[in-house]
Amino acid sequence: MVQTQPDTTKPDTAEPGTTQPGTHFFIAAIALAVTIWPIGFNLGAFGTIFFDRLLEIWAISIAALLAGLLVDRGRDQDVLSRTDQILLALPSLWLLTTMLHFEEGGGLMRVLNDALMFMTAFFSVPHIIRIVMPIAMPEVMAVRGRRQTLNLLVLTVAIAVASFAIGYRNDLFMTCEDFKVSGNDLPTNCRPTDTRYERGTFRLPQ
Repeated sequence: MVQTQPDTTKPDTAEPGTTQPGTHFFIAAIALAVTIWPIGFNLGAFGTIFFDRLLEIWAISIAALLAGLLVDRGRDQDVLSRTDQILLALPSLWLLTTMLHFEEGGGLMRVLNDALMFMTAFFSVPHIIRIVMPIAMPEVMAVRGRRQTLNLLVLTVAIAVASFAIGYRNDLFMTCEDFKVSGNDLPTNCRPTDTRYERGTFRLPQ
């Protein structure tokens, strides 16, 4: 009689409180899209990046930078590397050049201010997500490694280009009334149409 050993193989199930591989990148991608999309759309539709978005990014970056510097004290391993500290300081450099009215100057001063503004809007965001989320939610947002970092950068470019294109050609998707009813200014190329909103109610076009 042949004896068989019991099957001790554990089922392929995740332990409670853990995440499946790729979940961290999935959540990071959603957070990135929510942040980048309105920035790219407004840049395409209105030709500028709204100050409130830039200030939100600055507030998050300076909070992360200061918190990282304070946490670093008394620890054997730093939370933020020197590169992280420099990149988190970019929004503050943009704010400083804006306060000094670099955008009103000419030549290198204007170029520097514009470069810092674009880096704050499109470069600082994925970096903030990459370094801040793993600290706050290590089980969920451990976006590590060159490949995942590169994927985040590629995703940033894709979302920025798509949102900019839709904002730039908003006349293909929206009308002037859509912008007006949402409380926004009207882009120069918005498509005029008959009134579709009357007294807070939506009326389908005839």
